[in-house]
Amino acid sequence: MNTRVCKDGFMWFVLSREQALALWIEGSTEIYKLYDDETEGACECVEEIISHNGDFGIELGFVKDILPFCPKCGKKLIPSSNPEYTWHCLNCLSVFKENEI
Repeated sequence: MNTRVCKDGFMWFVLSREQALALWIEGSTEIYKLYDDETEGACECVEEIISHNGDFGIELGFVKDILPFCPKCGKKLIPSSNPEYTWHCLNCLSVFKENEI
């Protein structure tokens, strides 16, 4: 899975041109053209996908809004730097594996 996180904390699921075209044809989600300056533009037609020379994306949302909560203290978790665990709580210092959340 390829993601991009902008300086403001907004996260995108990054797509190739082929993936963007397939999703456009399916019509199941809005596709965005992503630019190097962290701006984006909604794809209004298939020609925009064909002519864009960069990445495409699907909105995932702000990182702070999609992180899970600690089951012990209720604060937001962050990804763990310990490879044995998935999540770490900076408040109560607990660590959790993916299946524990």
